[in-house]
Amino acid sequence: MNKSQFLFELRARLNGLMQDELEERIAFYSEMIDDRLEEGLTEEEAVEQIGNVDDIAAQIMGEIPLSKIVRNKVNQKKNINAGMVLLLVLSFPIWFPLLITALCLLFTFYIVIWVFVFTFFVVDLAFIFASIACLVHAPVTIFSASVGGGFLSLGCALFMAGLAILLFFGSIAFFKGAVSISASPISRFKSWILRKGANNESYS
Repeated sequence: MNKSQFLFELRARLNGLMQDELEERIAFYSEMIDDRLEEGLTEEEAVEQIGNVDDIAAQIMGEIPLSKIVRNKVNQKKNINAGMVLLLVLSFPIWFPLLITALCLLFTFYIVIWVFVFTFFVVDLAFIFASIACLVHAPVTIFSASVGGGFLSLGCALFMAGLAILLFFGSIAFFKGAVSISASPISRFKSWILRKGANNESYS
């Protein structure tokens, strides 16, 4: 993919942004490609170094506040006809409960995900404390009670420490997944708003 193709596809994915912001993003990546061309790379190599168009568009969407996108679309829709307004008012008893239900389900979904994340870290912390307790108990048991019991406590300490380490990395991975899942619907909603705006502009 050369420079013009890259910028064309990026513009298509960001179509619907405010014009000045869109041009600013396009100019930024155009300049980034030019910098790499000055370093001796070909256009294809420069574009490849920058990254995938979809990933870049998703990153840009993540940086733009949802409120800003919605406010921009509202400003663009000041000329909504009276028929559309009447339809929204008359259908309010239908779409409003559905909207509230969808928001409640989404909120519950987020709560469940983050409760799982919190539980993973709490269990991991419990294994850490249990390992420390067994490690402290081992020498006491060896010198005051029985050698076998002391080594058993030492083995439990090592076992729990191993579980704590494994669970820690699992918790980190689960946390990253939860962050990604949480951000995905918002990013898709932003993209939907932009696509809808771009389609409306193309029909007008």
